[in-house]
Amino acid sequence: MPNDGRLKADPFALAVVGLLFAEHLLFGANRADLGLLFAVLHLLILAGLVAFTRGAQPPRLPLAWPGALLGVVFALGVISVLPLGPPLAHPLWSYVPGSPASISLDPAGTRLELIKLAGYAALFLVGAGFGARREGAERLAAYIVYGGILYCAWAFMAWVTSPNAIFGVPRPYGTDRLAGSFLSVNTAGTLFASLAVMSLVALLRPFARARSPGERRRLEDFTALWPQGLLLLLALPCLLLSASRGGLISFVAATLISIGCLAWIKSSQRSLSGGFIAVVSLLLFASSVVFLVSGEHTAARLGQIDPVNNDRLQLVAAYWPTVKASPWLGYGLGAFKSFNYISMTVQNGVLLAFLGAAHNVYLQWLLQMGAPGALAMFGCVGAVLVATARGAARRASQQTLAVSCLGVAAVFAVHGLVDYALEAPSMAAFFSLILGLGYGIAERPAGGRSRR
Repeated sequence: MPNDGRLKADPFALAVVGLLFAEHLLFGANRADLGLLFAVLHLLILAGLVAFTRGAQPPRLPLAWPGALLGVVFALGVISVLPLGPPLAHPLWSYVPGSPASISLDPAGTRLELIKLAGYAALFLVGAGFGARREGAERLAAYIVYGGILYCAWAFMAWVTSPNAIFGVPRPYGTDRLAGSFLSVNTAGTLFASLAVMSLVALLRPFARARSPGERRRLEDFTALWPQGLLLLLALPCLLLSASRGGLISFVAATLISIGCLAWIKSSQRSLSGGFIAVVSLLLFASSVVFLVSGEHTAARLGQIDPVNNDRLQLVAAYWPTVKASPWLGYGLGAFKSFNYISMTVQNGVLLAFLGAAHNVYLQWLLQMGAPGALAMFGCVGAVLVATARGAARRASQQTLAVSCLGVAAVFAVHGLVDYALEAPSMAAFFSLILGLGYGIAERPAGGRSRR
């Protein structure tokens, strides 16, 4: 992630990052009207990028597999709002005479989520467009770092001066924890962990850069990375003050997987030490994930600090009968309130009554889209991540930047086991942009060597 003072200003990249952090500041844009507004703006950004680069050589990125899988998700989503009637429509519609019975229990919510998903896809393409050109990737990454510095500094000062309120509005819960501009402290933890991983991996660039025999690392290699160092110094305290156990463990796991990726890239040159570090990092990463989802007994020995409290496990038990009742069709994107209501029993009513999400991204997608739709969505993201990892190993430049994008994805993937940051529109937008940036870098046509 170079930042050597020669980086030219890019108003378009600055506008993209500015819009992204504006979404964060608006409580994550976690309202139907704001979600729709920003989805339209994301689509307009993509249209603007296409319009302003008309006549330039367009980036040629292999999007067939991710595009096909995302197309399956959209197709299933559209089918779920059609008035299909019995036997495909959910039986609950039989209690609403004359209704256009559909698979989705909330057709309006599903339509909104499909528009938002289209906006996220647009941001992915915007990120990929910047990543497909070395200078564009540098500028976008630099602006994200600067935006992260400003956001973390503001979040810390706002918490110090008014820990129980956001913009003067009393916070409903978690009042002793740093939540930034989010109502959910754990969503803020995901953002801080992502920014910390991104900056930490960038700081490894001087060590990961290939050197000729006898070449020494220069002081300039480290001083040029002062923005990334400052971001790390701000994001880590914010993460700790959020007291998000899942966020902290996700940061550790993502750091390990990032180091493992860098070592794996080095081991492609038949480096024994690189291969060893890769294996150890992946083993520690797997251990972190296992501890996150089932660390009750181990945590009990470490002062009764269980990263997954019983509520998270009870939620899986509460929703599993609902999953089994409609495993193939699901209940529709955006229909959480509806299937949450029909999941309630005397035993779990208190637990489910005030929830706004399933606290597990994978479970929620399974509930919303059924197995085919969930697998298509996970396959789409997985295809992008695999291509990013493989492409980063082949690149002669910006390998650490591509790996930092993988690290951010690892934060979301691990923390998504026990929380719902991706349900906040601004966080889904951030994830989409970073995912596209890494993919664009990794799949960029070879064009000459440069520094990582």
